[in-house]
Amino acid sequence: MDDRTDDASCLLGLAGLAVERVVRTGLGVKIVQLVTDDPDAARCPSCRVLSSSGKDWVLTRPRDLPCGGELMSVQWRKRRWRCRAEHCPRQTFTEQVVQVPAGMRTTTRLRTAGDAVEVPEPAAGDPLAAVAGDLDAAVVAELQRWTSIGATLPGRVSVKFDLSGG
Repeated sequence: MDDRTDDASCLLGLAGLAVERVVRTGLGVKIVQLVTDDPDAARCPSCRVLSSSGKDWVLTRPRDLPCGGELMSVQWRKRRWRCRAEHCPRQTFTEQVVQVPAGMRTTTRLRTAGDAVEVPEPAAGDPLAAVAGDLDAAVVAELQRWTSIGATLPGRVSVKFDLSGG
């Protein structure tokens, strides 16, 4: 494995995952692209045998807490492995780390913070509807929160609302 003790990975702070790169969308949303940095992630969760037989790659988008006060979407490119142990009934498995267990769509720290909220799809007239399909629910929720208080989003979207409570 590469040494992933770089500044970006330390700043993100998801143990077992390393920041490969960060890109910014036209709306100013940071997309943080991650790779696995935990050799034990290649162990079969059933029999605990370390696999060396890669099958394919999977892209997952676990929701996470905001980082640095800015909108962020996480993308983790992880490996699907074959378990070759004769006694093991499991044939394949995907990598998992403590912060993103198998089958979870949120990080452990987001669930612990209690901020995992289901967000409805934007309405057809909502300016976010055009881009919502490319963003995860946490990012859409944050964009909706910004626009609900009359904030101007970076880039193209500006929505104003009456905050008088009436």
